Amino acid sequence: MAGNNNNTAYDFSMFEPRRANPVKEKSKSVSKPKIVPQKSERQLAAEFLRSIPKVAKIFVFSVLCFAVIGSSVFAKAQLTEISYAQNAAQARLERAEAENTRLKMEFSALVSLDKIEEYARNELGMVKCERYQITYLDLAGDDKVVVSKVS
Repeated sequence: MAGNNNNTAYDFSMFEPRRANPVKEKSKSVSKPKIVPQKSERQLAAEFLRSIPKVAKIFVFSVLCFAVIGSSVFAKAQLTEISYAQNAAQARLERAEAENTRLKMEFSALVSLDKIEEYARNELGMVKCERYQITYLDLAGDDKVVVSKVS
């Protein structure tokens, strides 16, 4: 199709299916299995000694990982416990503040001037003073201080 079309602005050859090149399969020859010689006890002991540091590193790394994870879990548990304690303390504080407000209002109601006057009239039998009972003192006169000599 690309060869038949002389217009280069529209090249549809990219959209045509491509022919797959046949891949030649390599013939696999059956090879003889390798015979691995059995290791002596000395070689096995040497391999064991060489593997000890690797095992120790893995063990130490595992212990450190468990320690980090354990401390993280412990810290989260402590944080949760402290949060519960803080919430309980906050609730107690709010109840105490509400009680304080209630008691202040009750105190204000009991100590108001009207209540005191009512108590004085009804319980103590007191009455308001009349104008004729009030005596005013004039203290604007000459004040003198006499000091006595003590011998």
